[in-house]
Amino acid sequence: MTNNKPTITVGLPVARESDTYVRQAVQSVVNQTYSDWELLIVADGSTPQLVRLLHTFTDPRIRVVAHKDSAGLAARLNEIASLARGEFLARFDADDIMMPNRLTHQLEFLRRSGADVIDGRAIVIDEKAGIVAATPTVTERIRVEKMFAATPLIHPAVFARTEWFRKHPYDESLLRCQDKALWITASEDSIIARDSERVLFYRVSSDLDPKKYARSARFERIIIRRYGPARIGKWATASTTARSWIKQQLIVVASSLGRGDAVMTRRYAALSRDDVHVWDDVLLRSLRTPVPSAQPRSEEKP
Repeated sequence: MTNNKPTITVGLPVARESDTYVRQAVQSVVNQTYSDWELLIVADGSTPQLVRLLHTFTDPRIRVVAHKDSAGLAARLNEIASLARGEFLARFDADDIMMPNRLTHQLEFLRRSGADVIDGRAIVIDEKAGIVAATPTVTERIRVEKMFAATPLIHPAVFARTEWFRKHPYDESLLRCQDKALWITASEDSIIARDSERVLFYRVSSDLDPKKYARSARFERIIIRRYGPARIGKWATASTTARSWIKQQLIVVASSLGRGDAVMTRRYAALSRDDVHVWDDVLLRSLRTPVPSAQPRSEEKP
């Protein structure tokens, strides 16, 4: 029988990701060492094929809410927070893979740290789940000015009490970078901490898309200009906005020269061959047990 009050809700918004990615994401939740969870999947205008796949999952801890229309990521994340039954909420994305100990570790770290919201480090994988790199070393506490220069947390690795997400909703007017705005505004009354533990396989495209990056950069600059003057001052706001624009132009140049790999090298840390073998083994454990599947079942939404 389904536990109506699990300790942790894993919130998984899906849109139009591939069936393979979604199945692997769900598998990695099923393979968690911590078992008192529910997986709340909210489909945002997904294809009929993907919705059918979601309906086949029979683990009683999995709930599916399928919407025919797309409302955007921020709206679905707020919906997940409102529907979550768990005391804690773990963010997750449909193209990533959890490490087996993620929920166990983050629950313990949040309680021990005294923070309101945390994230963790990740191992970077490519489209075929090949080990590529690692996210860099982090400091536990983040200064607010650093939040303007770069998005400080790995969004699908974020973990907090469900009530925290309900008190700090995402801005649904932002089509991108909603998490950056959230960390900036929440920093006024919340303790935000980064954890050095790796908890996620974070999937990154091998193709650098300058148009996609430009769309994100435009929203980033909206956020900087909206919140910067009151928090970091007018001069720092202008400087940070200019750096965002310059970075966008450099991405265009790198892409045109076929040097997207240079961007990856600067952003992430290289791994040794031995490290790659170690993380390959962890990845296999993350996907060891298949997702129980049978006939469709779900909570339908208009």
